[in-house]
Amino acid sequence: MRHKFVILCILVVLLMLFVQVQKEALVGSVFMEEMQKNGYQLHRNGIKYQELQNLRNEIVKVLSESEDKMQFGNINTHDTNGNEIGRREVLMPFTPIFMRVIAQVCHQTKSIFDKYGTNAWVVEHTVLLSFPGAKPQMFHRDITNHSNNKFFAFLVAVDSIDKSMGPFQYVPKSHYGGEKFEKEKIQSADYSMDSNAYFQEYFGYFENPDPDDHIVDWIASPGDILVYDATLLHRGSANVSDKPRMLYYFGLLFDSDEYPEGSTRSLMEQYKKNEKSTIKLENVLNM
Repeated sequence: MRHKFVILCILVVLLMLFVQVQKEALVGSVFMEEMQKNGYQLHRNGIKYQELQNLRNEIVKVLSESEDKMQFGNINTHDTNGNEIGRREVLMPFTPIFMRVIAQVCHQTKSIFDKYGTNAWVVEHTVLLSFPGAKPQMFHRDITNHSNNKFFAFLVAVDSIDKSMGPFQYVPKSHYGGEKFEKEKIQSADYSMDSNAYFQEYFGYFENPDPDDHIVDWIASPGDILVYDATLLHRGSANVSDKPRMLYYFGLLFDSDEYPEGSTRSLMEQYKKNEKSTIKLENVLNM
């Protein structure tokens, strides 16, 4: 009798494991469908509180030790020389804390890796800062061509971000292969155009009442993760608050060590000077 009970318990455990695996596979499938259809995925509370505090402390430490000794938390929009700051992107080193967070983000977004594997390079690793008074960026794509590889960008909200703080904005389905991506028009587009005119002419954005065509503000809670196809139209919006906005960012390039066309790497010179500015993803996951 006892033997049968043990067997029954084992079968129950195996069944529960099977259900859990199927559930994870279903969730992963839904997330991947969302990525392919809309060009992005949202993951709520992907980084837990204590790890997020470790991440924030590490970022503040790097910022305080940067060349200009920038202290995050100073809400002034000018540096000590009186130059307008507005926005700042700061290269981050691959310290154990950062690598641990990258691994956790990858775990939360595992549907991407189920499809594309882990043969990827972490080719951008920065913090994006938007200070009070920062003006909105033009809508843009981080790259203009995926060629035979894929490039995904990952953002982690380190603090709460409301609409006044210049949230990250994106246009669903505007990525390569998305419903609103028109290759010929994009290639001929004048990127010096006002953003409103750009959308009006190339996407009919302001005439189309379909809510799926709306620009989306990423209103985030601490620890939230946004991952997007690097060809998705996006920008940093205007920061009209009295608070700086901080996003932790890294990019993953799959199946290639050659950077795609149209990169907006604002730290290119710093990358060139720093041999340790990129790292194999598998080295991060196996640490």
